[in-house]
Amino acid sequence: MNSFTNYKDDILHMEDTNVLDIVNEVGTPVYCYSLNTIRRNYQLFSEYIPNGLICFAVKANSNIAVIKAVADMGGGADVVSEGEIRRALAAGIPSNKIIFSGVGKTEKEIIFALNKNIHQINVESLDELCLINKIAFKQGCVAPVAIRVNPNIDGKTNDKITTGLTINKFGVPEEMIGKIFEQNFANIDLLGVSVHIGSQICDKKVILNVFESVKKIVLKFKSFGCNVRRVDVGGGLGIAYLENEKVCSIEDYAQLLREKVCNLGYEVICEPGRSIVGNAGALITEVLYTKANGFIKHVIVDAGMNDFIRPALYDGKHRIIPIVQRTHQKEVVDIVGPICESGDIFARNYSIQTLHKGDLIAICDVGAYGASMSSTYNSRPLLPEVLVNKSKYAVIRKRGNYEDILNKDLVPEGIYDLEDT
Repeated sequence: MNSFTNYKDDILHMEDTNVLDIVNEVGTPVYCYSLNTIRRNYQLFSEYIPNGLICFAVKANSNIAVIKAVADMGGGADVVSEGEIRRALAAGIPSNKIIFSGVGKTEKEIIFALNKNIHQINVESLDELCLINKIAFKQGCVAPVAIRVNPNIDGKTNDKITTGLTINKFGVPEEMIGKIFEQNFANIDLLGVSVHIGSQICDKKVILNVFESVKKIVLKFKSFGCNVRRVDVGGGLGIAYLENEKVCSIEDYAQLLREKVCNLGYEVICEPGRSIVGNAGALITEVLYTKANGFIKHVIVDAGMNDFIRPALYDGKHRIIPIVQRTHQKEVVDIVGPICESGDIFARNYSIQTLHKGDLIAICDVGAYGASMSSTYNSRPLLPEVLVNKSKYAVIRKRGNYEDILNKDLVPEGIYDLEDT
């Protein structure tokens, strides 16, 4: 637990709010976020990198109320779609603090971004750069661009979230940089370099390797005559999901960034996501049933993999704790959801106090890639989200309902008519 989540009289509190009060009003399952954890994490970045532009990776948690917490502290946004640009703007992020990343930007999205005068587009291929130049010419503007270079660095993270290797789809390989500068793009302002090698990066040596690689790439750009003004070091800093898990702290990351990049004289951009919101969130879920077969005991809860997919998709491990702490003996169980998939498992062979029907548990550190990756699989409504500020809390996304789901489907007249053949 972080310093804003603790037990008081054996009942879990988020900040100064009794989690049972939230459940009694909102029900389960429900996502809860600590506002002051988000603020503290962002503040660490801003204090240690005072002259950098800190752009929150919206994909980590796209709730507008969460993004607003960053906007209120002067932060920017790293976005990967037109929808995320719209969310960032709706949350109060100024357009000149928005960085547009992503390997598959559409023409429509590029037009939208240029019309909004965003700070920078991170380009990931020569074809994309040609398209942006063409669009900018038609729009009568000059597009602010950085080239995302793939440095072929192993992030030592899950294969599904590593992005900096040659085999990955992201970025321009270093050996192809020269081809960029062979072109003449009259409507492109090539501002500098962008690098991002993946998510949940915990090893300081890997981070140091990235920063050293950035310096070499900058020199290569300058050797081609590029007037480098910005360096975007991406994001991906990891968090500790398990007790005693070793990760690079925000302070250590920022110190390395200051020492290796910030002193080069360029505008520095970093794009943290998980490290700002990850440990701010908990998913509260209720035990529906318990069942044992002589080999294993299953604790079945009302949250499913559609609500929180990290364990199923990434084999993500999370701490799971009871809402009401008892002194009963612990047991080893599998904690599973109700989805008709064998992979709908939140924890295997997990030691926790004995749980019974109606008990509540919290899946911890789900503020990143929890609600933002949820779905209505099995026709289950989306979960509500709650933001907690000390002793106050507010619903920031209403619980979905079946009408929301059913009304999206259209049953057209005439399509089912039988005709003679």
